[in-house]
Amino acid sequence: MKKFGIILVLVIVVSLVFPAVSFAAGPSTVQLPADVQILKKATLTPKGLPWMYDPLSPRRPVSGPKEVAASGILGRPVSGDRYAIVIGVTDYPGADMDLKYAANDAYDVRDTLVGVYGFPESNVELFVNGDARRSDILRGIAALKDRVGEEDEVLFFYSGHGAKSTPRQGPISEGIVLWGGEQPQPYVEFLWDKELRRAFDDFEAKRIVFAFDMCWAGGMNELNGPGRIVLGAVDRNGLAAEVGADEGFPEINNGLFTYFLFELGMGYGLADFYDNDGNPAMPDVTVEEAYDFARANLYQVSLQYQAYGLWEIPVIYDQFARDMLL
Repeated sequence: MKKFGIILVLVIVVSLVFPAVSFAAGPSTVQLPADVQILKKATLTPKGLPWMYDPLSPRRPVSGPKEVAASGILGRPVSGDRYAIVIGVTDYPGADMDLKYAANDAYDVRDTLVGVYGFPESNVELFVNGDARRSDILRGIAALKDRVGEEDEVLFFYSGHGAKSTPRQGPISEGIVLWGGEQPQPYVEFLWDKELRRAFDDFEAKRIVFAFDMCWAGGMNELNGPGRIVLGAVDRNGLAAEVGADEGFPEINNGLFTYFLFELGMGYGLADFYDNDGNPAMPDVTVEEAYDFARANLYQVSLQYQAYGLWEIPVIYDQFARDMLL
């Protein structure tokens, strides 16, 4: 989490240089099941400065398609404890599957939850790179289910590769890609949308947020339900992107969805379009406000790069009554 006001100008990236990459079989590559595909995030590099952000003007309006996610009316406030499971995988097994900034996404989300929204650090479980294993995450979810009550709040965040399973029989599934191992050859593991839905069945918490910074993220709508919000970087067919120091922007180092949603929108308070708590001096960004902010900005980025194959328009599935303040 970068301190508010340190960076006087935050710039957005602009040129797509690496198209979507699929992983072919080879001696140093991960072998995938025949019915599974992985779509790797694109990487953006700078080409001019189409617009800039001034942290001293946090309510600067952002152009984009009309949004209706945020109503400006708060829903039921949290009265219990706050918990989070935060996952980011940059370093995958094998030689050709690594991303650049997904682990950094996880750290930044953790810092935003703790530093801005008051989540107890002990209640935020972080799974990064080789620690992001399927079995450990499922155990973490099961342990959390035993802890949370009706008045508590849960956030589940993932940044990494998106996966899609297209079996000959049965429905298509989307999922997250997790660390597997290096022996006897590099392999990854998956948590599919339906498996995550079952893992979160019977949670007593009436406030659960899921956020996925990955390609094909819209397919994770299986997790939707009463009192829940599911946020995706793109629709179920879309390509997500990341950018950072290697591309000349050390201020960012994120997936673009995480950057706009958590870093600028929530962390810097730039999505604070409604004064929800009656104190205009204190940012109080709701999930819906942050989503609207991220979507409007990514719409502008996508308009410039759609010729390169990027059309990163976030999606939201929201069954929480009115707006949710974490």
